[in-house]
Formats: sequence, C-alpha cells, structure tokens
Amino acid sequence: MSTTMTVINEEANGTLGFGDFKSRDKLKADGFEHGGHIYNVKTYCAVTRLERDDALALESVPGCMVSNFVSDEKGLCFTAEGFADTHFTVGLEPSSTYELLVDGKPLGLAKTNIAGKTSFTADLTDDRRDVEIRYIP
Repeated sequence: MSTTMTVINEEANGTLGFGDFKSRDKLKADGFEHGGHIYNVKTYCAVTRLERDDALALESVPGCMVSNFVSDEKGLCFTAEGFADTHFTVGLEPSSTYELLVDGKPLGLAKTNIAGKTSFTADLTDDRRDVEIRYIP
C-alpha cells in the first residue's frame, strides 16, 4: 500500500491525486484549481467524492485513494487503491457509451444516463487497479 497523501494534489506528471481511505475522520478540500477547473474533494474510509466545477467526477464506496486521475472529452483514467470491493460512480457525458477497462482488461460497455453518470465495481482488496473509461463515438 502507498503512503498517505494530502486530500488533493497535483502529481509530478500533471495528473490529480486525491482521497484517503485510511482516515476515520472526514477530510475535505474545496476550491483546488487544476487545468482550468475547480475541484472539491471529501474523503474518509467510507466514501471518497471528487467534484469538478460543482458536478460529480468520481465517487467511491468505500473510500479509496486515487492517483493519475485524468478526465477529458475522451473519457477518464485513474489508478485506485483501497481495501475492499469498491463501487465507483463517475460523471461523464450524458447519454453516451464508453468502454470500461480495469488493469487493461475490457469489462464491457458502460452507458451513461441522462445525467451523465455510470457505475461499476472493482476489487481493491489486495492491490491497486488501473481504470480506463474510453468514449465510443
């Protein structure tokens, strides 16, 4: 497992890192500027939630630690670390179709609802998982 980090930070490679699944206390950071967007994060062992410009970007239940987070019009990718089967909800483009990959393995298609949300589960019990969600035009 990784060492703890601040609630949200810009990593050396220019991506975002956020979350703290080890904390029993609720932690939050508001108004973090990155790439022309404003991010807010709330995190602790039960949930991690990232908002971009006041809209859901990612939520995990239970909480997790995310590194290498990138989100754009093509989808999103990140590395997640946690302690259990973790349910993710992500905010993307409304009524769109995406390909979901975990550790490079295709898991199928993910369709967003009218609000742009889709959900999936990844087992973070013993390891990190690399997640990629690619837009399918």
